[in-house]
Amino acid sequence: MVGSVGERTGKFMKGAGSWAGKFCAKHPWLIRFGVAFVVLALIAAIVGVAILSGYYRKAANYDLSSVSALEVGSLALDRNGNQIGRISLQDRLLVDLEQVPQHLIEALLATEDSRFRRHNGFDLKGIARAAVQNVKAGTIRQGGSTITQQLARHAFSLRGRTFDRKLTELFLARRIEASFTKDEILESYLNRIYLGSGYWGVGAAARGYFDKDVKDLDVTESATLCALIKSPNRFSPYKDPQASVEARNRTLKRMADLGYIEESERIALSGKPSVALPESDRVERPRYLLTKIREEALSILHDRQQVNDLVIETSVDFALQDKTIDIVDRALRLIESREGYSHPVPWAPTENESSGPKVGDDSASPFLQAAVAVVENETGQVVAAVGGRNFRESQFNRAWDAKRAPGSAFLPFLYAAAYESGKVSPITTLLDAPIDNRRIMIGGEEGVLGEWSTESTDETYLGNISAVYALTKSKNSAAARMALENLTPTSVAEFAGEAGLDGEYPEFPSTYLGTAPVNLIDLVRAYTAFPNQGKAVEKSRLITRITTGDGRVLYEKPRFTPRTICSPLTAKWVHESLKATFSDGTATPWSSEISRLKAEVAGKSGTSYEFKDNWFIGYNGRYTWGVWIGFDRPTTIYPHAFGSDTALPIWMEIAEHLDEPIGFQPLHTPSSHPICYHTGCIASEHCRTIELPLTSDEWKLVRDEAAVCPVHGKPGYRMTSRKTADPVESETETTDIPRARPLGRSVTPRVPVVAGDDPWEALNPNREIKIE
Repeated sequence: MVGSVGERTGKFMKGAGSWAGKFCAKHPWLIRFGVAFVVLALIAAIVGVAILSGYYRKAANYDLSSVSALEVGSLALDRNGNQIGRISLQDRLLVDLEQVPQHLIEALLATEDSRFRRHNGFDLKGIARAAVQNVKAGTIRQGGSTITQQLARHAFSLRGRTFDRKLTELFLARRIEASFTKDEILESYLNRIYLGSGYWGVGAAARGYFDKDVKDLDVTESATLCALIKSPNRFSPYKDPQASVEARNRTLKRMADLGYIEESERIALSGKPSVALPESDRVERPRYLLTKIREEALSILHDRQQVNDLVIETSVDFALQDKTIDIVDRALRLIESREGYSHPVPWAPTENESSGPKVGDDSASPFLQAAVAVVENETGQVVAAVGGRNFRESQFNRAWDAKRAPGSAFLPFLYAAAYESGKVSPITTLLDAPIDNRRIMIGGEEGVLGEWSTESTDETYLGNISAVYALTKSKNSAAARMALENLTPTSVAEFAGEAGLDGEYPEFPSTYLGTAPVNLIDLVRAYTAFPNQGKAVEKSRLITRITTGDGRVLYEKPRFTPRTICSPLTAKWVHESLKATFSDGTATPWSSEISRLKAEVAGKSGTSYEFKDNWFIGYNGRYTWGVWIGFDRPTTIYPHAFGSDTALPIWMEIAEHLDEPIGFQPLHTPSSHPICYHTGCIASEHCRTIELPLTSDEWKLVRDEAAVCPVHGKPGYRMTSRKTADPVESETETTDIPRARPLGRSVTPRVPVVAGDDPWEALNPNREIKIE
């Protein structure tokens, strides 16, 4: 039996071999093809192993410490040790995984990587699915990336949609999985991922979109954040709330499919509207301030390329800073809501325009802007500063970088220069009457110089008045005559430069009335000379100390020696005028509010030509602070917009929040004498008096010229109103008056007008000028 089986097997094999031989003989190309296929397969395998080995070695060269090493910047602290924020290029708020609610993790896994807990860095099923889609599309459309792969991509800045990047990413993901726990990977990913609108990581996004700590997020908020990962711009709740809701609902559906939430809960949550804050109410870091702190730190630490992992102590009072930002925002909205305001507003977009800012746009903002600076009188250190209303819309810092015409806010320095010259004192009689604009040439070379600096459309000229009173009343014509007769543009520019008002001063008389642009921080700092008895503080700085993370001191602000720019007597004379601003000057409407403040204040409003810039700068014994309002491209704010109407309310509200106000320092000057505030003569019983320190020569001059005030001291005079001298004849100026000429260069006026729409009818030859 066995033999018969063996015989049959031998015959079969012989037949099969004969058949195979005949087949191969008949089809020799198959032999060649099979051999070639085997050879090519072996070559492909060898090449594939070589390529993969190359990517393995490439991935091995990456430093995995970058996975957990996030840029956190340097910590900026205020004067009380409170955190202002972190100075970094990315808005990031680090969180621990323990702070992250479970439903946010579930939303993330449902959206990005449902098999995260089961794979070792890459998901073959996800890759196969993506490969099919990419073949159909003819390009890489889907990545099939796991959370670990995405982390590798972001940690090592792997760019582009290429197979090279993909393979590098795969091997890096495998290394990361071997080196970190799943929870460590999740924590690093949640802190690193970009979630739109400038927010990096879930901590910053939760604070920015919802004004919440991440631990307080609910399910819909968590789903909204996780939906942003695929397309932060397209699904932004700011740019397209409806698209954001639809993406959120897809995340909720995926969570229900995976059993993270019940179907009934998904249906209920999907019906909710967008829960993100309106963009106008978004919670911002004080970015103008932090950017300036970073800039200052870089200028101090010349040898450091980056400011990172440092502790930067500043002079800022963050509580005041926070309040100031709110005050500015409310005040600007109030101005924009007034009748007659015709400019676009950020909180009410036009039909074809979104109110949302363009992220990173450095161009001029179309919206009304404001800047605020508060400095210490003694040191010049900045206590609070606001550079604009929306950093995302425009990074231009108006407190430090915008140079604008201060208008009548410059007059204190004009009078100080005149007092320092020895040719003028506060009792000098000045003529307040119409003056031919050819002598000053602001806005044109014809007509009568406008009186916009008086902060009123009431065209009243006061005749002969004292210099101290002229400054309080902010009288353009009186100031112009004083300067034309006693000063030169060069002498005024030199005095302003000594005070710290660096800039280009035109060499013609319009310089006297504040046409030379200055920035807010310098103007505020220059004003400190008046409460400081004529001594100017150094350049204003924010930073007081810089240390490394381990406490090593890199910088400590040195003590400075103040620079005397004018005599204490001059400072006192200017101060008396500025103090009276609230009782008899441009800030008189606020006199009742002033009485509620804890310390005495002084200040000056400013309105530039054509109402393009509004200012108020003032001080108490401890602080000097100022406000500017205007547009990035100089434009009339609204007709008759005065600094006392727009900037002063902000200044006043800030005054109510200043801590520990103190009185003014006593001034060691010559004896004070009762002088008639209006005429500068010896005060009578009917005069409104002012106690002015006068030198013996000045007091002798007053006594020699008039025993008592010739106006209020007349026999039978009754004080029924605040009158000054008897009416005087207007200055008669004809064509023989030389026009103002620039010294060394010519100026061509653009339009022959004086003050915008000529509210004072300065060009009307038939108007009646009131002189009281």
